[in-house]
Amino acid sequence: MMKKMNFMLTAALLFSVLTGGCAVSDPPYGNDNPAVTEISVQQSPSLMEKFVGIYRTEGKENGRTVLEIYRIGDTLIAEAEQEYAAYFAAELIPDNPAALSDSAAEEARFTVYAFSGFSNFGAYWEETPQITLALTDNGLSLREADGTSVEFRRDTMLDPLHIPDRYAEVLAEFSGEAYPETMCGTWTAETWGNHSIVLRMNRDGTLLWYCKTTGEPVRMHIGCGTVIREKAGTGGLLTVVTERVGYGAMPMQYTLAYELTGTGLLLLRNMEPDGLLPTEDEIALTQYTEQE
Repeated sequence: MMKKMNFMLTAALLFSVLTGGCAVSDPPYGNDNPAVTEISVQQSPSLMEKFVGIYRTEGKENGRTVLEIYRIGDTLIAEAEQEYAAYFAAELIPDNPAALSDSAAEEARFTVYAFSGFSNFGAYWEETPQITLALTDNGLSLREADGTSVEFRRDTMLDPLHIPDRYAEVLAEFSGEAYPETMCGTWTAETWGNHSIVLRMNRDGTLLWYCKTTGEPVRMHIGCGTVIREKAGTGGLLTVVTERVGYGAMPMQYTLAYELTGTGLLLLRNMEPDGLLPTEDEIALTQYTEQE
């Protein structure tokens, strides 16, 4: 039986690695998760947008911890890298979602659904503690139910935990080319089965893949890609090299067949088992157009 090590969410989101146990927790959303469509942070200074960023704190036990908070639509995802300990990530589910849209609010309480690619077979950890995140002059404070708190300093000089073009030189060996112009932008498949999917493809070759499946930790990949065109330029192969949130700096390579249809859909299909898509079936994505 695998041994479960000490769990410490309290000290600066310093989740110690769990190496066993049953994953019984599941956030209270699935394919009903609203509006997982906006990738970039907009200008409206909501509390959710203010939380997004890169932070750090220092501790004797784990050394420096870098915390990065992402926003995908109405979802906040936190990821941490500990100098001496572990990589992990967490979905932060707010007690009061409306508070995150309030530009005047300064704090919000969340239930934490944590996971790591290095423990519990990548499934959710059993513990689902509640924390409060509060804005401070220098960053944010993480506070437990018992009042214990840890301060994080926002650090704009730190690199992101996942640098999107880290593996651009690797992709160059495939002799591919840039994404077609019509392929760039944000694509969604929010009600495909029990999955909510967002794909952001940028003109510089970088991309973000987000897939939330009911009952499973979010699969979020950051990296870059290249295409080999076929079918008179409307389809071909898309090869990507990414890092998955919660899995450290482990490179992952995937190849997908793609086709841009005359009706404005992007069709994707895995070209190998255990591919980037959550199914071996073809998935149709619709391009998201931000409302004025």
